Amino acid sequence: MIDFELSDAQTRAREHARSFATKHLATAHTLHENLPTPQARFSAIRPLYEEAVKAGLIQAQVPSEYNGLRYGLVDMARLTEELYTADVSVALTILATGLGLSPLLIGGSDTQKKDYLSPFTDRKGVPLARLVHSEPGGTASYGTTGLKTTARKVEDGWIINGEKGGTIAVLTSSALRVGVKMLHTLRQMPKGKR
Repeated sequence: MIDFELSDAQTRAREHARSFATKHLATAHTLHENLPTPQARFSAIRPLYEEAVKAGLIQAQVPSEYNGLRYGLVDMARLTEELYTADVSVALTILATGLGLSPLLIGGSDTQKKDYLSPFTDRKGVPLARLVHSEPGGTASYGTTGLKTTARKVEDGWIINGEKGGTIAVLTSSALRVGVKMLHTLRQMPKGKR
């Protein structure tokens, strides 16, 4: 028989998420729903994201061996449910960081994980991670023009040329440095391990 009772730790995590959602997200829609651009909407909810960082909701998405709380699948489902109940848009912004960290968590070296995960566990600032695949005009739909963004190595670094969609929250030079570093590391790996 399956036990559906929550452990004490799971109950505390659920209550923490519910309390955060009630305090910070219940009226969040008034901050962003009528703003005309993604940039304006993210700017409006940025303070809420920073509160999520302070509350450990980003740290919960990082493995414990890198100073994260690494909630399990059931715990993350409960966290998601509590946040989404209050505000879907801000919840998605908070939880998308875990998705953005996935390539690093799955394929990054131990050194890369130690180097790049600490901002997500320090509980300060606004550390963001996103998957940035979409381009204007589409890339996931039938009949699109395909990927056009390129990265070219030059003497003192890289030149990235092109546009990405869905990246409003992470358009910073530090985010681009991490992306380029990962690309550079990938290109140095043997073809069978890429």
